[in-house]
Amino acid sequence: FYPDEQLIFTGINAWRGVTKHKPIWDGRTYMRVGSIRTGKIVIYPIADNIDGQGNQLINWMAEIQTNSVTKNDWNKTGKLEDFLPIYQNWNYDWLDIGALIRDADQILEYPMVDKDPVAQWTFGRITFLGDAAHPMLPYLAQGAGMAIEDAESLALWWGREELSVAQRLHRYAESRWQRNARVQLKSRRNAEIFHATGWMRWGRDVGLKWVGARLLDQPWLFAG
Repeated sequence: FYPDEQLIFTGINAWRGVTKHKPIWDGRTYMRVGSIRTGKIVIYPIADNIDGQGNQLINWMAEIQTNSVTKNDWNKTGKLEDFLPIYQNWNYDWLDIGALIRDADQILEYPMVDKDPVAQWTFGRITFLGDAAHPMLPYLAQGAGMAIEDAESLALWWGREELSVAQRLHRYAESRWQRNARVQLKSRRNAEIFHATGWMRWGRDVGLKWVGARLLDQPWLFAG
């Protein structure tokens, strides 16, 4: 359907795992530690008391930027030796990050990729939704949310029985692509802001100091 299209690789590889662990701090804390240039990890709980002993499932994602322009395979099994040396001595009073990584049952490796927005998702009686239509970087945390919105819109248009199947699918895609394109591009921009250096980093930090979280607010996104 898109024979000349290429995914855009950011140069950031990620490793993700889930580890059974006692609650960290209050058991509700989202943690972001480090930088993609020297090693970054995001940690947060996703399930409580999974074993009757109070342990949680802790999701973690390690990110490292490299100089490579060749992306790795998608969702391949991760190897500890490829990234653990960066984190193995990150041992704090509140968490041993190296142990958290080592204790994961499974580790997956994947590249941070997206693609430029496209206006056509429907081809006759075939259409796309979610990542198949609009893969996006995670820096606006909207990948799953946009797929859910797609599904709702598709269900509404599918109920329009006075239209042909092709018309329903076309109108669904027409109703969704511009919003998703905006989210894709904003996610890409956030990647630049979050990982900024030099004057851009200074400006970001000053803005956050004086304006706070409002600097990153997206009223258009959550208003629907």
